[in-house]
Amino acid sequence: MIRLLLIPLLLTLVSCASFTEPTADKQGPVDKEALTFKSQMPEGNLHYYVEKLARQLFDTTNMFDTSRPIIVGTFLPAETLVVNDSDKLTSYGIQIQESLSTLLTQAGLYVVEYKALSKIKIRPNSDVMLSRDADELDSLVNADFMLTGTYIQRESSLIVNVRLINISNKKVVAAATDYIPINSMWNHSKISMRNQQLHRSEY
Repeated sequence: MIRLLLIPLLLTLVSCASFTEPTADKQGPVDKEALTFKSQMPEGNLHYYVEKLARQLFDTTNMFDTSRPIIVGTFLPAETLVVNDSDKLTSYGIQIQESLSTLLTQAGLYVVEYKALSKIKIRPNSDVMLSRDADELDSLVNADFMLTGTYIQRESSLIVNVRLINISNKKVVAAATDYIPINSMWNHSKISMRNQQLHRSEY
């Protein structure tokens, strides 16, 4: 069990006293067949690069049991580990998180959606089932591993670093680093670099 404290766009995880280390008989090599992604994404799409990152990550570990619950966090700027409203790359960090959640679920892993509400909020124009408000979410979430990471902007690309962490002892059991072109999520004509800063025109 872990105690979950959510701050907008920042995930902080604290282990509960009741958490137990996965036993040796439940720890084993990663089932490579279970992690076979059937990608239909064309090269150059953001999901294509995230899939490459996921493949690299799970090729580096033999300490992860794919049946254990895992949570996926938002990717943050490596320099600050904080995202603010003016950060032009905020949507990238969130989309990398969402893409990894999709890929791992499709591969058969036990992905826990900690942002799921315990009750559906029915509104005139929407039915809300997810939230980033800590007060609306369960304070305890069952998970043995967290997958999260950081990014650093370099010209027209992001250096993305991903880590798979054992929550009980904070040990990094797998890691990967790769480049993702900034224009992989937005049309190239919408992106420009001025004074070493990313600028995206309005749609």
